[in-house]
Formats: sequence, C-alpha cells, structure tokens
Amino acid sequence: MNFSALSPLAFALGLAGLALGLFLAQRLRVRHRRVTVVTTVFWKAAVEETRARVFVRRFRHPWAYALLLAIAGLLWLAVAAPESSGRGRALHVLVIDGSARMARGVVTSAGSAASGSAFEAALEAARERAAELPRARRSVLLAGAHLETLLAPGEELPLFDARARRLKPAACPATLEAAVARLADGPRPEEGLQLECFSIAEPDAALLAACAGPGFEVATRLLACDARENAGVVALGASPAQSGAWDTVDVLVATRSRAAPEITLDGAPLESSEARAVAGGFELVLRDLPARGGRLEARLAGGDALGLDDAAALTLPARPKLRVALSPNVPPALRAVIERDPGVVAAEGLADVVVRYAGESFGANTPALELVDEESGAPAFALRTPAEAADAAGDERANVALARWHDELGLGEIDATALAGTAGRPIELALQPADERGVALWASLCGERYDLARSRAFPLFIARALRWLANVPAFEGTLAAGEPRLAPEPRWTDAQGRTLDAAGGEARLPRAGAYTDEARREHAAALLDASTTGPVAAPPPARAPERLARFDPLPWIVLAALVLLLVEWRLVRRERIP
Repeated sequence: MNFSALSPLAFALGLAGLALGLFLAQRLRVRHRRVTVVTTVFWKAAVEETRARVFVRRFRHPWAYALLLAIAGLLWLAVAAPESSGRGRALHVLVIDGSARMARGVVTSAGSAASGSAFEAALEAARERAAELPRARRSVLLAGAHLETLLAPGEELPLFDARARRLKPAACPATLEAAVARLADGPRPEEGLQLECFSIAEPDAALLAACAGPGFEVATRLLACDARENAGVVALGASPAQSGAWDTVDVLVATRSRAAPEITLDGAPLESSEARAVAGGFELVLRDLPARGGRLEARLAGGDALGLDDAAALTLPARPKLRVALSPNVPPALRAVIERDPGVVAAEGLADVVVRYAGESFGANTPALELVDEESGAPAFALRTPAEAADAAGDERANVALARWHDELGLGEIDATALAGTAGRPIELALQPADERGVALWASLCGERYDLARSRAFPLFIARALRWLANVPAFEGTLAAGEPRLAPEPRWTDAQGRTLDAAGGEARLPRAGAYTDEARREHAAALLDASTTGPVAAPPPARAPERLARFDPLPWIVLAALVLLLVEWRLVRRERIP
C-alpha cells in the first residue's frame, strides 16, 4: 500500500493528530441540558456532576472514542489517496501518435469499417490502459505537431477526458519516433521507464534498438486501420524559371494517385506545361508562372483512406524587378554586369538601390552599393547595417549573422587569397553602423588590376548584394510541414499567433497551414510526406500488455466511512453513546 497524495510520514502524523484531538474531546466536560424532574432522588449526583471550576472529566466512553477514531481515520486515509499495485515501480509513459496518418478510419476485428478514426481509437485505448496503471506512476503524452502532456502523474482520468475532447490529428508527418528519442535522451527515474506507443505503424526498429537499455523499455500497441489504397500530394515546389525570366517561376507537382490533380492559382484553374505518369502517380510541371506572391493549390478528389493529404498549397515568391539607379561615374565593368542582370531595370524616378562612389550625393538616403578608395584603409568589403546591429558586432549572434551574410552574398566564391596576394594586405568583410543598409567595396576591384571583374563570382556577388540592399525576401522553393529549415529571419507566426523562433538554428514548421512573417507576407506550408500518404502494413495480432495486479481501495474506504457514520448516528439516536 502506498499513497499518491501524502507521504507515509505525513499520513502517520495526521492520524496521530486526529487520535489526540478526539481523545481530548472525549475528556472535555459535557454541556448538560436543563431538564425539569418531579423527584430529588438524583439531586446529589447532579451536584457532583456540575461542580464549579472543572474543565475535564475522566475518560468514560472508550467504544465511542474508537468509533469516532475509525471514522476520522478512514476519511484521512481517503485524503491520502491510497493505491495498491502489484510488482514493479517503473514510470509508465503512454505516447499517442497524433500525426496526420492517424486520421485514417478504423476497422473492426471482423475487417469491416467502423465509425471514427484511428486517432480516436488510440485515445480510447490509451485511456483504458491508463485506468489500469497507478495514478502516481503514469502519464499520457500526445506526439502531434508538438509533444503535449494529456495526463500528468497523479492526475485523474476526467482531466484526460476534458483535454482529449478538443483534439484532432495534426496535419504533420509522424513525430512518434522523435518523441521516443527525446524521452530516451531525457532523465530516467531510478525505478525505470516503460513507454507504450499507440499508433498504426511500428517505430523504426533501429531507433528502438538504439534507445533500449537498462531501465528503458518501449512497446507498441498497433491499431487496425483503413488500409485501402490512398492518394495524396507528395511534392510541391517552385524554382527560378528555366526561361531565365526573373519575375516568373516553374512549379513541380507530384502525386500518388490514379488521376491528375486540379491546379489553381488564386482560384483560377491552370493547365500544366508538362505532365507524365510515373510509378503510382503523376508529375506535373507548370512553367513561367508569375512570381507575384499568388497562392497555388493542388487538389485531388477525396473519398480515399486519408483526407489530410488530398490538397497542398504553396505561396509563390514575389520577385518584382529591382529599380537600380547608376551614378554616371560607375566603372564600365560594374555597369555591364548590372545591366545584364535580368532582375534589374533602370530606375525611372524612385530607385530601390543606387550604385555610386563614396561621398557622392547621388541617391541620398537610399540603400547604396558604394565604391571606396583602396588607399583609404577601408576593408575590401563592408556591410553597413542599422546601428543597433553594428553595436553588437562583438556579440556571438552578430558573428553568426555576419557569417551567414558572407555566404548569402556569394563572397565564399571569391578567391580571397589571390586578391590578397595582389593587394598585399588581407581581404576582409567588416560590419559598419549606418542608418540604411549599404555595401561597400574597393573601386579597384572593378578595374584591370584585379581579375575579380572577369570572374564568374563577380556577377553573383553584385546580384546578391543588390537584392540584399533591397531586402528582397529569400526564395522559398517549398514549405513542407516537419522538414528542417534555417530559422525564419525575420520570425514567423502561425495561424494561432504563436512565434516560431529557433534562436538562429534549425526550425521546423510544425504543421501544414498558413504562416506570416514580420513583413506580413503570407506563406503556405503543405503536408508533403510520402510515408504518410503511402500504404499501411496490416498490424500483427495484438498482444495484450502486461496488466498490473491493481486494486483501487479508495471507493471502499469512503463506503466504510459512510457505513460507520450511519452506525454512529443510529447509536446517538438511541442514546447508546453520548
């Protein structure tokens, strides 16, 4: 016998306090009632009983004391929430698969379809299993878009019921294996940790073997589900147009289906430029779609085993041409590179970016690519950013950002060693404070002294520098739920207003749906997971989990206390006890 609400010491101290309190109450003088009688036979005894200045009397009712102590002890025992269990003190963690694949229907033992989904069946099976386990040594987790706690140790099952009513399978790939790995890497209780997974598919055998060890066991409860052939969209992505047009993109759509999907752009139907049947599905290519931030959607006819993968959406990138103004003094080599850029047009009026020599007033207060004198002592390349970013140049986060900008601007493609040999000094990338974004480089790098202007790296650097200055968003070729990607810069928020922030590391879009960045641009993430769409293996014959010999004494304790209260009430009514 052990307690889930009190420690054994606290229970013993409380019981001792009740015994002492009831004992003192028994010794207190009874407050008599005034009764008029017609005889004086009992007068002497009454006078002795009501002597003045007597606070207590001798202990005269041991059976009444024993009855009251039994009632109080039973009620205190109920407060301690005792539980009796068989062998084993391990912590039992029930993990429910809450990913998209659990939206499949369920089948009965006879093989016929039943109402509800595999997710609902998993919730019910986990609840039944939780009812068999001791409250203090069980917990229930949901492995969906996030790892959530549905029932903590010590909590009662009605809390699980209230939390489970609002739940549905998340439109995300399976996260069950990630949950198992996370629990395996976390702290383990001395008594051991036993995981029981409720899903329609077995976790990866290699992962289970790697996680297995002393005090850690994993078992899987496989649920029979609708294993019919399923159709779904498994790939949806955009790339720069093969035609070379800057303001258009090509889109690839791949499905597992017997029929081609319906494609729409902002609600208007589209015809594919190329379509071919592949093993188990179709691949479609749509060329030269306008890159204006439209919403492209691929949709299959429903009615299959799983509905969450029948549609996928992608927000096309917005790629307007940059308006660049060139100072008359710009070197011919640099001017030729900019004019050949298909994503750049000469500015007529307001410009997005200007190119000038340092000190010129041309295009003041506009993000600028400036040419500086090599003899001035300035670094070969400089990024000018708002002052608060430059002030943190020594901070580790700023160093990480500077390294990322080095890669984004294509500086890694430049042969800095050869340039340093010609210049006789190191070739550096520096961070400088400024009110507006800016990029500075030696003007001599565009001349005959250096080979940079004739290299393939120079057009790449200039093109990326102009787009960095104009703050053009990164090209999002595809957004798939659950796939790792660099942390969004700036931060993104999901449809519920929650911010995605991986502190500069990798981030995962938790589920398919709409996301918004700080510039209020909308992005659509899709469920593009071949394992979710693919066939499901029939589960092996179910093996009943080990049942712990457990008896819940709480209802019987409360019933015994009620019976004794009725007995005490009856004895008082009959004046058998005071």
